[in-house]
Amino acid sequence: MSILRNRAKENVPWPKSAPIYAAALIILTYCLTAFTGLKYTIPGYPSAKSRQAALDNMAKVDSLERVMDMWSAQISNIQRIVGGQAPADPATTSPAGGANVADTTGTDDYAVKDSLLREAVRGLDQALEEHKNGTDK
Repeated sequence: MSILRNRAKENVPWPKSAPIYAAALIILTYCLTAFTGLKYTIPGYPSAKSRQAALDNMAKVDSLERVMDMWSAQISNIQRIVGGQAPADPATTSPAGGANVADTTGTDDYAVKDSLLREAVRGLDQALEEHKNGTDK
């Protein structure tokens, strides 16, 4: 025990190459984490499956927001009619989502806007896949 105490009291200097080894270890850890599949084992790092689920949910939420806005405008019109007022003109009534009530009752403009969102999401997903494939080579 006294040998350990004597060694601990000695002022043993670090080797001059210690900072280089530390920097190399940090760089190696970063490269292994960033450029291999090891990053998917880190808790909280999104996998491709969870990213796709998030994109699908984003598209569903957008569609549901438009439907909720349409329903809100319809309820507002029903309340106006029950209150004895004239219903709002569908051409001028615009819910919060910006979609016209007259357009959302049919499938024309609503379907086009929904399709545009889905195309944007697909384009983003393709760009991410191309970037991923480009860095794997």
